[in-house]
Amino acid sequence: MKILYLITQSELGGAQRYIFDLAKNLNSSNIILVASGGENDKEWLAKKLSQENIEYLHLKNLKREISPLNDLKSLFEIRSLIKDFKPDLIHLNSTKISILGSIAPKLLLKKSKIVYTAHGWVFNEDLNTIKKNFYKILERYTAFLKNKILTVSEFDKKTALQLGIKKEKLKTIYNGIKSPQLKTREDARSTLSKHLNIKIKSDDFLIGSIGNLYKNKGFGYLLNSIKQVLSENYNLKLVIIGEGEKREQLMRIIKEEKLEKNVFLSGKIDNASALLSAFDIYVNSSIKEGLSYTILEAMQAKIPIIVTNAGGNPEMIEDGINGFVAEKKDIDDIANKIINLLQNKNKADIFALNSQEKLKQFSLDLMVGKTFNIYKSLTQK
Repeated sequence: MKILYLITQSELGGAQRYIFDLAKNLNSSNIILVASGGENDKEWLAKKLSQENIEYLHLKNLKREISPLNDLKSLFEIRSLIKDFKPDLIHLNSTKISILGSIAPKLLLKKSKIVYTAHGWVFNEDLNTIKKNFYKILERYTAFLKNKILTVSEFDKKTALQLGIKKEKLKTIYNGIKSPQLKTREDARSTLSKHLNIKIKSDDFLIGSIGNLYKNKGFGYLLNSIKQVLSENYNLKLVIIGEGEKREQLMRIIKEEKLEKNVFLSGKIDNASALLSAFDIYVNSSIKEGLSYTILEAMQAKIPIIVTNAGGNPEMIEDGINGFVAEKKDIDDIANKIINLLQNKNKADIFALNSQEKLKQFSLDLMVGKTFNIYKSLTQK
């Protein structure tokens, strides 16, 4: 089977990791081509594919932001790629490419089957009403051009049904992972100490979070929650691993709230999941999510987890069973959940044990197998 994977950006994120895992595991018995936009062809996805000898193409006109001229150029760039590669199946990922990548084959009158994975619907982001409705209209009407729409959570499937997308076109397939290669607690803390140029002692209480510094990740709410916890005379450190456009804003909050001795932004760290063993608590403070890989990795690392009720988070973490679920954007609720774990450390073992059973639903083999079965069902018709 000739499979073309398309995605808007190549920098590290859940959708990029998803494509890499599929391409790597299906490459030996299929002809795979991955194409993406982004700043250049040296970003995370491009580099990872190169290491596995999987063909990659950089789409120079494809940008994340809405740009009528670039978007039109991208449409014809994608059209040309499809004409040359002649894929049996096109798998789209992310909103921008979902629109362009479903229109381009129709311009060629090609019969390539089209699969789209929604990694959290863009209109669930914190956008103004005009933008939300604009994206809803685009997703609703381009759904007719797609043969199958995969969602990474039941939350996103229900959202699609509410949007008017037909049930038979939808299928939920959870993201899947293999166990991360974790450093020992001591090695992980030593690595973070060197990276941040601070002293992290063995008995320091360390809270961690991993993610790009984007608005959707809700790190501003997390910082204000930490301020509230510290006001209750609890001593802890928060380390956020990741980089992005909100760094300056977060640094300003840290300075204004006098959190410099307790909150640290590490920037990007390669293989960050290996450092999860350094943390006593993992927190996901997102206001919009698909299905977070780092939450799954934190479950594998057997540390207590607090998540917001964004997207598929509650499908991985059941409140009070294998972690805590807080209301998104609710500073008090996040702070109270952290304090609860600080006061009840025995819950960590209970949560970790229950997470191991839950993880059986999120295996890499299941994700790859179910996805390829969708491919076969479409192309063999």
